[in-house]
Amino acid sequence: MAGPRTRIAPTPSGFLHAGNAWSFLITWLCARSRGGTVHLRIDDLDVERARPEYLDDIFASLAWLGLDWDGGPRDAAEFHARFSATARIYRYRFLLNEFDPFRRRYAHVYWKELDVERMQKAAQVFEGEHDFRGYTEEVGPEVLNTRRRLKSVTIEPFEDEIRFRVEGDAFLRGMMRRMAGVLFEIGRGHRPLEDASRLLTTERDRMQWPVVLPAKGLTLMEVRYDIPGYDARKQPLGDDDD
Repeated sequence: MAGPRTRIAPTPSGFLHAGNAWSFLITWLCARSRGGTVHLRIDDLDVERARPEYLDDIFASLAWLGLDWDGGPRDAAEFHARFSATARIYRYRFLLNEFDPFRRRYAHVYWKELDVERMQKAAQVFEGEHDFRGYTEEVGPEVLNTRRRLKSVTIEPFEDEIRFRVEGDAFLRGMMRRMAGVLFEIGRGHRPLEDASRLLTTERDRMQWPVVLPAKGLTLMEVRYDIPGYDARKQPLGDDDD
């Protein structure tokens, strides 16, 4: 009988601390004592706080602890070449049916009609590379660049829902929920169509910033890696085929 498959999953958004070390040691000991395998999965989705020195610290800390692993990147160079995400796809759902007790837990509920055509026209301005400072939270000094590139932006009706889908290289904290918030306000007729594009310019400092919609409507649909034939939904990185 095969032993357990376990995973060490640090993030390069800060230096590792004692709590991380204990967690890694317990995970490693659990696997090794039962003849199992250990996989290293580094999640670099938090682009705002990820730093090269934090990534280097992960490998240095694991070496200092004397831990080895069976799958995943062996060093920072291999991580960047094979395991770093190249695109993320998010979806935000608007539910136009307040009487659905299940779906209302996973969508932003609005019981009136929204002007989908206006929302679609407004969403077009998000595509391409822009400064999305007007669509994020208050940024700290560690965030040096608020420019992001969005490859694809769509907003489509689906039965009694409206679905806002975005594919981009990276996202700022709260960015999707604020973009959805602007579209929601435009769809209700509470904002002019031009506000979506004005918030991408320096005019944002003289404007009312977007409403932040609830997190329950937001879903990370897919993370893409530059590995031919790889599908994270079928085989998480670092896992064996069996």
